Amino acid sequence: MTQDEFLIAKAGHQAGAIARHAAQLLMFGLDDIPPGLERSNADHFKEALWDLVSVAALLAGTGVITLCFDAGLMQRRFDALAADLRFAVARGQVQGPCSLLGPTARHATAHEVAHALAAYVDADAVGPAPPAPGADEVPTPEPEAALRDPAASTWFIRALEAAMRRDPVDAANDADVLARILGKHANKVLAAARGGLDLRAAQAGG
Repeated sequence: MTQDEFLIAKAGHQAGAIARHAAQLLMFGLDDIPPGLERSNADHFKEALWDLVSVAALLAGTGVITLCFDAGLMQRRFDALAADLRFAVARGQVQGPCSLLGPTARHATAHEVAHALAAYVDADAVGPAPPAPGADEVPTPEPEAALRDPAASTWFIRALEAAMRRDPVDAANDADVLARILGKHANKVLAAARGGLDLRAAQAGG
């Protein structure tokens, strides 16, 4: 078995691990810790997802596949998944608020996700996401509509309600600073993840 064949087999193994951890999570819950283990089902599921991303990055590094972070293609996939979710809701297969649907659901655009994935693979790409093409065309909901949105998170609603009681200029300025702080924190997390990817690549090469 060659190195590339090993990585391809590893991709299949990680896809199976994702399926196993997803089933475990659905049966026993996010916070359940399986017997003999120290971490929750959610932790194992997240790690399996990132392991698959790491394998994809290694395959790209060896030239087996090409990773092209096409924001337009990713947005079309997002839209298709949202359509699937709406269909599941209509059939009664999904109950309760759906944070992926509604006017406040697209804070993280496909363009921004593509940038984040690129940053995970390439440390030089880490930095503020450039403006998405046509970003100004995305309508911003009015505060009243956002507060009524059943898909809005509790944190978002409380933050918006508190902001609406403040001076609007001060609130907007503080929100801008908060967004930049959170963006910087996200980039640091991505850079740390990229460091873990380098370590795994070195171990695979060794």
